Amino acid sequence: MDRSKRRHRWSRPAILVLMVLGVTAGHMTVPVTQQVPHDLFVRLYYLPIALGGTWFGLWGGLGTAGLITLVYLPHILVVQHGPLTFGYLLEIPVFLGVGLLTGLIVDRQARYRRGLEGQAETLARSPPRTPGADAAPAGKRDPAPSCGSALRPRTAIGGSGARDSGTLSGAIKGQSRFWKKTTRPATLRLSSTPSP
Repeated sequence: MDRSKRRHRWSRPAILVLMVLGVTAGHMTVPVTQQVPHDLFVRLYYLPIALGGTWFGLWGGLGTAGLITLVYLPHILVVQHGPLTFGYLLEIPVFLGVGLLTGLIVDRQARYRRGLEGQAETLARSPPRTPGADAAPAGKRDPAPSCGSALRPRTAIGGSGARDSGTLSGAIKGQSRFWKKTTRPATLRLSSTPSP
């Protein structure tokens, strides 16, 4: 079992290195005069970059793009590509950008998944809730705030005042009735004693 884990640990980096070496061999053996196959091998570099980012996150994507840059740049500088040299040099920031974006997306997704798993564990450990345990007893309401606020709730959202309380639309309807009934202009009461 330990041996298979060790083999699995190194299989993905080995696949990435073999892909980079294979694409590089094809890129260097195809002459520059054959423009379409030469450009095809340049575009094939994006596959290991995307796989590196998918398998290993940010550092995998950037690391694979960096390895490709180390292999790709000497070929561009040594072999004469004519007026296309500048275009091939501009591929390097794109390599790094693809590695960066792929790695960031994968890392963000992994953090989100870990957060959801943590929430699921917390919910699994919490005691079961009985339906209606949080509702106030019938006929009892919270007293009106002492500040004279006009926003006093008449019913809970989706509570006994809403017609379709079992649905989301019923809760929304109950909410709109709540605001229509309770919102009125606030009045300012002045003190009856004159100020000096």
